[in-house]
Amino acid sequence: ACCLVAMAVLSQEVLQTHVMTAQHSGAEAKGDAELLLAVASSSNQHDLDFPLSFEDTLEGQCPHLWTCSGPAAVCFPGSSSGPCRPYPGIRGHDGKQFLDVGNDFGTATAISPVFKLPQNIHRLCFRRCGGADKGSGFYLKRILDGSEICVAENGRDVDVFSEQCCHDLAKHAGEEVIILIRDAQSSGWGKVLVDDIRLLDSSG
Repeated sequence: ACCLVAMAVLSQEVLQTHVMTAQHSGAEAKGDAELLLAVASSSNQHDLDFPLSFEDTLEGQCPHLWTCSGPAAVCFPGSSSGPCRPYPGIRGHDGKQFLDVGNDFGTATAISPVFKLPQNIHRLCFRRCGGADKGSGFYLKRILDGSEICVAENGRDVDVFSEQCCHDLAKHAGEEVIILIRDAQSSGWGKVLVDDIRLLDSSG
């Protein structure tokens, strides 16, 4: 059983095409496409060292190598730096920190660098809490055509992290993807908190 390492790569021409297509879509899709282009325009090639648990980023900052829009930041329990909120009683995260996207009454987006799914990929798993659901959550998007190969929008109105997984990824091995985490809801539980993102092989 093991977590895998993915190489981040750039596909700016493909991303530019998605931006042009999104001009005729809703504002949410257009915003996502523009952020994708920003990822390609501002990044170099990187190794993404999974699992991603956001321990290498200062409190209140967008995760290292990611692109954020709105109140999205790495936080820890009780923190209040930048967009972070204390969230009394929060538990179940990995390590000391987690990614807070949108907090309760804000809306936000966080996008990873572009990376290739490893050849022996089987599934992607992560921990999540917060009640933002339809239109908000965790997405794995394929760069080739912009399709979503994983959609996880099942939020819960609790401050306890639980595990969610994207299954059946073997057929997408070697493809370029990004992780998109979006909070499009503004409400008392309208947030998306994510931690411990892992790429797993079939024995994982």
